[in-house]
Amino acid sequence: MNEPTSHRADVAHVHEPASERLKQLAEAHGVSTEYWDYHGHLASPSRATLEAVLDALGVRAHTDQEIAQALTEHEVAPWRRTLPPVVVVRASRATTVPVHVPDGAAVTLSVRLEDGRVRPLQQVEDLTLPREVDGTMLGRASFSLPRDLPSDGTRWWPGWAAPRTALPGAPVR
Repeated sequence: MNEPTSHRADVAHVHEPASERLKQLAEAHGVSTEYWDYHGHLASPSRATLEAVLDALGVRAHTDQEIAQALTEHEVAPWRRTLPPVVVVRASRATTVPVHVPDGAAVTLSVRLEDGRVRPLQQVEDLTLPREVDGTMLGRASFSLPRDLPSDGTRWWPGWAAPRTALPGAPVR
């Protein structure tokens, strides 16, 4: 019995290997591109599988153009925010926080502790080059979080704008 041509094309697409750019996009969104199969062999999900998973995450990746656009968007997205929405910090580990501001703008960053005290943070060297985002040149400054911050509902404020970010802490285990 002969299968319809369209069915054969669909089956071929299901088993088609993913391109390197599609794998890069998947990894950028936290999707694994390798796994150990039930025979104990290292395997990779197909193109169709990665496209479906990315689709479920709201990322269109069915064509090379969509993949390129999604990779660019993923790279630029953090630059559109002054502060990351959340930074999870493990107690007693060094962590830096990126702050995106108009290129050349002076910026400070401080944390307001749950008890109301405010602690200024130390800016550290960040050699990231400025970039144009949505028609504006933006720079990145980085600030070091002290290792002794309490693991409570700490919030931080950049000195030049009003956005706030949650800083949940994780205790040492």
